[in-house]
Amino acid sequence: MAICGILPKTAKHVITHLCLFFNSIYNKIIEPNTLDDLENEAIVILCQLKMYYPLSFFDIMVHLILHLVRKIKIYGLVLLRWIYPIERYMKILKGYVKIPYRSKASIIETYITKEAIEFWYRVYVINRGCWYSNV
Repeated sequence: MAICGILPKTAKHVITHLCLFFNSIYNKIIEPNTLDDLENEAIVILCQLKMYYPLSFFDIMVHLILHLVRKIKIYGLVLLRWIYPIERYMKILKGYVKIPYRSKASIIETYITKEAIEFWYRVYVINRGCWYSNV
C-alpha cells in the first residue's frame, strides 16, 4: 500500500476501515441485518477521519458517505443502479470519434461498421462459410 510509510498507524487503520466499508456496501449480497451496523460504522469512520485531516477536506461529497447505507435500504443493491458500466461504454463510443466536428455521425458510422464485421464473423466465419447453422 502507498500509505504504509507516510501516515501514522491509526490513520492507516481509519483509511483501511473506510475501504472495507466501501467493499461491504458494493457486495452482490448484503444481509439486511448488517445495514444498521454499517450505518453506525460510517459515522464512526467519518469522526475518526476528522481527527487526522483538516476540516477543509470534508466537503459535501465526504458527507454523502453517511447516506449510502440509507439508500441501500430504500433502493436496494448499489450494483443494480451503478452508472459505472454505462460510463465505460460511453468512453468506448467516444473513442470511435474520427471527425470532431461531426462526432455523432462518426460514432454511428464506426459502430455500424463494427457491428457488420462482428455479424459477418459470427455467421460466416464461425459457421465455416455456411450462411445458416445445421444445429
